[in-house]
Amino acid sequence: QMGSRAPANGGASTSGATSSNDVNNFDDPPCDADVFDCVQITPEHIRSNGTVHTTPYAGIAELVDNAVDSGASSVRILYKGQPPNKSCGNYLLVVDNGQGMNRSESLNTIMIGYSTKKGNSDSIGQFGNGLKSGSMRLGETLVMCTKKHIEFTILMISLKYLDTINNHKCYVPCLSYELIGSIWQPMHLTTESDEKHEKALKIILQYSPFATERELQEHMLSSLSGLSGTSIIVTHLKRLENNKYEMIPSMNDLVIKCRPAIEEPEKEKGRKKSLDEDPSEEEEMFLSEYLSELYLKPKLALYIENRKVNVKDPIRQYLEPRWAYLAKGGLEMFLEREKKGLEAEILRKQMLFEEKSRKAERILTEIQGSRHGVAESKALNRDYRIAMEEVTEMKHAIVQLTQNKSEKFKPKEKENATGASIKVHMGIDVLNRGNPRVVFYTNGRRIQTLPLNKKSANAFRKVMGVVCVIDIPSTLLPTAQNREGYETSSEVNFLLNKIQRLAQTYFEFADSKFKSNDFWGQFGYCTRAYPEDYRGTEAERMLYTMIGLRRQCAKCLEFRTTEVPPDYRAWVSLDIEDEPFQCDGGCPAKSNEERGDEEIKELNMKGKPTYYGDSQPVSSAKKPVAKLIDRDPSPRRVLSTTASRVSRISSTNRTNSSHRNGSVAHPRVVVPRDSTVPLSEDESPPPTLGRSQSQLAAATPVSYVSSHRSTHKKSE
Repeated sequence: QMGSRAPANGGASTSGATSSNDVNNFDDPPCDADVFDCVQITPEHIRSNGTVHTTPYAGIAELVDNAVDSGASSVRILYKGQPPNKSCGNYLLVVDNGQGMNRSESLNTIMIGYSTKKGNSDSIGQFGNGLKSGSMRLGETLVMCTKKHIEFTILMISLKYLDTINNHKCYVPCLSYELIGSIWQPMHLTTESDEKHEKALKIILQYSPFATERELQEHMLSSLSGLSGTSIIVTHLKRLENNKYEMIPSMNDLVIKCRPAIEEPEKEKGRKKSLDEDPSEEEEMFLSEYLSELYLKPKLALYIENRKVNVKDPIRQYLEPRWAYLAKGGLEMFLEREKKGLEAEILRKQMLFEEKSRKAERILTEIQGSRHGVAESKALNRDYRIAMEEVTEMKHAIVQLTQNKSEKFKPKEKENATGASIKVHMGIDVLNRGNPRVVFYTNGRRIQTLPLNKKSANAFRKVMGVVCVIDIPSTLLPTAQNREGYETSSEVNFLLNKIQRLAQTYFEFADSKFKSNDFWGQFGYCTRAYPEDYRGTEAERMLYTMIGLRRQCAKCLEFRTTEVPPDYRAWVSLDIEDEPFQCDGGCPAKSNEERGDEEIKELNMKGKPTYYGDSQPVSSAKKPVAKLIDRDPSPRRVLSTTASRVSRISSTNRTNSSHRNGSVAHPRVVVPRDSTVPLSEDESPPPTLGRSQSQLAAATPVSYVSSHRSTHKKSE
């Protein structure tokens, strides 16, 4: 609640400037609880926070992201039916074996925007909002059970409960236990907190799937059997207008399906359904397919209904993988923003480090100052241990951020040819050549997939089947809070145009077989290169015979290249494994030969013309059309005279036809495809780094145009 109480100290105004000494004085902060009330979140804010994600997949991905950031090596997703004599309905379980949280850390998770991972390029989460937004997208009640050492904490955020009390404040029941042997001992109990513990337990049991305290404790023992971990329980799952659950298990209990909330009368794929049929059936998709390429370098095993997800290698699953640096031109603004963001985050963490250090010193002084009872001494020692863990964690974060800053922005003795530091990996997707695309990752997590330019058959042939994968640090290009896009679309468009030119260069220098109809014909494609082509039924077998079948070991989590099994189609098509793959011989270390085979080579751009810049001259056999109209050097004049040239085409052609014997020589006038930059069929415009935001937005290849004719007419 925003307080309206006047400030103390004689009602002095707070609108004046505050000196830096006052701001940095932690012993006497300028704003504290004795002077002002603080802003609190409301149930309405939590409910609206769950609408930032468009699909349930994104909500589940947020919960998995938190597990990855906590160092988990295993995440299990389970869908459970409604327990008897309970009104919570079906519920979802997301269990990981990460580092877990204590009571203090658990209570920090309910703070909107609280995050210790901001600025860390190794962490996915940056906003401190994923747990709330992800769980509230799936259902209306979140129960978090977490374990760290011998401490168990249960925390609940329930919109159902908050709606019943009809209060504009957000109350969060929280329980803490210590497990000593087989005895559950409630923690932090005094005469007053004993009553609070009983009330919190009663509310949690009312809105959770558990009927008794014993059932709750048994769930924590079974799901959190390791030294640490977290179990997320989401109840009161979202339903559609027809009162059916938005998420349902599949027929064979392998995966979880999703029904869309917005139905379309006709689908792009498949037949048109009659009015008597449920239109949502055709839109269902497998959760395992969504999670299979969620991470660029997956270091965890994902399980759905106790079956392992077939996690894929996002780069090495394509033919002829290569990498190249993204040209640095125009990225100066991104780099400067990244540098300032890192400096601000280091300063913020240094202030938090000093604050937490003083807190630990105060607790230590209290321990050494006077005698305490057994229970009080135990509580003080526990608080001191937790405070020192926070100090150590903050110190480690400062060191890591400082190292990242020094490595990224130190003067390099030997830079690459383009002066860039962002890698783009490329490959040929022969199973889906009609969908050339760019997959954007941030801190190793997939954010967005955008199509490459294929407006015409000629443009499509330059990037046929090309897939570009780029991993951008969150400090360089901030993501949106829902992690389904980026904050600034114009910056994404700018990067997309640069990657488009790099993709054309890659395809130009790729093996010549990718430009042969014979090569594509063996995969079941037609001879003409259009996006509507389809692949044959044996295409998968041929592809995996060429590149090998890469599978992730459930034990060491490394990818290994294996032989194609006879039942490869069942393994590939389901995106889930009945029996998890494990390495032979107890997961031996990869040999130098194996690592050499897995190494992706740099794109070699020597000896051929390139679309990537001006480093290579254009051959005389492929001169740009602009060379044929040198008599109009002014760009304005070229633009203004385009219409008149169009009107002279027919007369010019007739004149040339009448003088075929060579009696009179007339120059041939060629009308450019673009009214501003004349191009030939085989040339692409050079990089233009000084575009405005409106021009960049207009250049984004999001909507497809069947030909250049409509674009040419509009430009005229």
